Amino acid sequence: MSTMSLLFTVRPKHPIRNGIILFLLRSSGLIPRPWGRKTILILRPLAAGLFIKGNVRVILMLNKLFSSIYGNKESKQSEKESDIIRYAENALSGLGVYASNSMSEDWPKWGERMIEDLTSFEEHAKKFSSPHLYTLAGNGWGLFAIWYRRKNDDKTTPLRHGISLLERALEIDPGFEKAKITLGSILVERKQVRDLNRALLLLNSIQNNSVQTQELISKAKRWLGDIDLNQNFDYANLQLLPLGALREELKKCRALIRNFKIDKNLEKMSPVLEHMYRLTVLHDAATYVLLHGDYFIDKRKDRDWDKKLQKIANSINKFSYSANGAIPSGEGYLSKNDNKNFQLVFGETSKVFQPATLLEKGQQ
Repeated sequence: MSTMSLLFTVRPKHPIRNGIILFLLRSSGLIPRPWGRKTILILRPLAAGLFIKGNVRVILMLNKLFSSIYGNKESKQSEKESDIIRYAENALSGLGVYASNSMSEDWPKWGERMIEDLTSFEEHAKKFSSPHLYTLAGNGWGLFAIWYRRKNDDKTTPLRHGISLLERALEIDPGFEKAKITLGSILVERKQVRDLNRALLLLNSIQNNSVQTQELISKAKRWLGDIDLNQNFDYANLQLLPLGALREELKKCRALIRNFKIDKNLEKMSPVLEHMYRLTVLHDAATYVLLHGDYFIDKRKDRDWDKKLQKIANSINKFSYSANGAIPSGEGYLSKNDNKNFQLVFGETSKVFQPATLLEKGQQ
């Protein structure tokens, strides 16, 4: 089977997913470096539920390839805590055997194997009184609910069991941040067991305030309706790639605009829309880099792109709807409804602005 037969066309609607997949294909040598802007392969579900498309035999072949890399049988048989932790981390990763086989024809068999492994992790966590193993097992049950519970299956039971294991990890070590982040993530992201107030208590107690933690806190507050505009927003230090932090801030803008629009308060909509415009400039420029810039593949190029994006971020306050024009909907983050809101507050404009041109000019 040729490499070409492994590929099919995907429209660039999911830039983060496509960027990761493109990186995996190129770095593993499955495709030449010039390929990949539209012709990429959906390898497997990565982490929380990406959908596999394409030839089943190809997927199974790739599953075997990655299973051989990420399935360490020796560490599974070992009785050392460190070996079991390493095996669990590999098995439960987005490239591990359980993620890769969750959409295969024999997925029920892999679901049973995952239950066996998770039970083993729990037993060893109890044996070693290990918060790390309890955390991995708790996270594993959360992933099991995503990977091996179908639409109408019971997801609540494995999620609640995972929560109980994470709580046990925190009983052993109340300051264990991995357990706090994992538990906070489940309480925010999984609607079957969602508890936003409890999640906020956990996440706000974490000293190492990572981007992931900030995103979860922001999402929990947004869903609780606790959102406001940060008048001193620091664009220069905003993480641009991956796009998670940018997209969460943009979602906050949409929620605020929706509230002000209901109240017919155009005056309060104006600064939020200006903030949203600047964020969209950064988002669409970063998306261009992700799709067309070989990002995550060549570290030297990554540094060059980071400098160009940082230069835009440092001067972002000069960009506005009135000065630069409308950013087309459907090509980047903004929707048609978003642009209607800009027209409602600032009026129609004949000017059109493509944020990606900022990077193209830099290349020339």
